[in-house]
Amino acid sequence: MPRLKPDTILQRCIHSAIQDRKGLVDAYSGQGEGAEQARSEMRAIHALRGKALADMNEAERATAFTALCCAESWHQSLADAMGPSGRGERREASLIRTARLSVFGKSALEEMMARCVAVDVLDAIKIMEARAAETPPGAAT
Repeated sequence: MPRLKPDTILQRCIHSAIQDRKGLVDAYSGQGEGAEQARSEMRAIHALRGKALADMNEAERATAFTALCCAESWHQSLADAMGPSGRGERREASLIRTARLSVFGKSALEEMMARCVAVDVLDAIKIMEARAAETPPGAAT
């Protein structure tokens, strides 16, 4: 199969990115600031139809990044829900992720996660308990 260009992948993922945002609107029961923000993102993502990444301004590129993230999440979630029969959705999520990383690099969250170290939960509890014991009552924590 020929390698798809990031522009092609972006155009392919617009529908699934919008579906992801529709799911968020539903999660907020269509009410409130979160639902309105998701609707705004849907309109901005829809406006990317037919646009090449090279021709986008900074705001459109930020929306393209959001669209790729949302579509990747949507396909991965669908694959997880489908279990073993979700191989095609997993491949689509992987394809979108590869395009996102090649154009935009890692997200801030992915960068932070890469720098994280595993901490044993019991050790973390001991550290928190020790700090709590050292903090005088009423002091800011």
